[in-house]
Amino acid sequence: MKLHKTIKTTPMLFGLALAAFQGQAAQAGEIRHYSYPSDMLDRAYTYNIYLPDGYDKADRVRYPVIYALHGSGGDEYNWTRKGRKFGGLTHIEAELDRLIADKQLQPSIVVFPGAYQSWWIDGLKEPAMTAFVDEFVPRIEKEWKGIGGKGGRALVGLSMGAYGALNLSLRYPERFAAAALLSPSVFSKEGEVPENNNVAKQDAFVDQGRFDKGLYGQNHYSNYLDGYRDRASPVAFYISGGDSDKYGVAQTAFEIYGQIKPLQPKMTALNIIPETDHEWKAWNDVVGEALGYMAYHLDYPGDASARGVDAYNGRHQ
Repeated sequence: MKLHKTIKTTPMLFGLALAAFQGQAAQAGEIRHYSYPSDMLDRAYTYNIYLPDGYDKADRVRYPVIYALHGSGGDEYNWTRKGRKFGGLTHIEAELDRLIADKQLQPSIVVFPGAYQSWWIDGLKEPAMTAFVDEFVPRIEKEWKGIGGKGGRALVGLSMGAYGALNLSLRYPERFAAAALLSPSVFSKEGEVPENNNVAKQDAFVDQGRFDKGLYGQNHYSNYLDGYRDRASPVAFYISGGDSDKYGVAQTAFEIYGQIKPLQPKMTALNIIPETDHEWKAWNDVVGEALGYMAYHLDYPGDASARGVDAYNGRHQ
């Protein structure tokens, strides 16, 4: 049953403003692979990055950055190798090219970090959340001409990645303009998880073979809601899930929506996808709409030399 259907937000004024900075429609972006030695994680931090058409030639232009968080057991290739194929492109690459060309998304950098079984928290194996916020994001925006500031960042996550995107957005709302949660694998605060889900076997929560329910509860999104409300820096949320999800994610999505929407009625959208499980079909079907929804809340590319990066960032700090 479809509980609520979000409406894609692509107003005419957004398209006109974007066109002024875009020149002509982007033709095709490029995905590259990189890594660097992380001091916080004591390992190589690997990532893939989508650079929009014309990026290498636009020396003075800085771009919004969307961070795409993968699911459990995945890595930086999760988004860029799976899903439907269009010619030689994966779904996410084809969608980004299409959205930018159609002016439904401003030319953007999209980063796919590899976090493996971290659940994007400061877990028992590594401080994944702190490393992402304090090390990875600043490094990406320095090296890859990111706009920076709240209006220059967004998150999209699937499954475990949606769990991470939710927690990151609620805990650090002053740093992200929007977040898309696709099939968020969020379970009870008491740590009661479905037997058919592998969260209880993941490195982030497992100590000597035992699932730490207390740690899971400490990292439940509900712990961040009061602080999120008090900080008065709303993040636009797009939340989706399949109505046949084997982990009960449709109900989870509805519950998250019910918690956040009263705080910001005009900045929260829900899409329950009919006849869809916890699968790539669910994410392929909505990722374009999710990115288009977030685009309206992101800054568009700008000439750094015209305004100064620090002054531009200061609008959102």
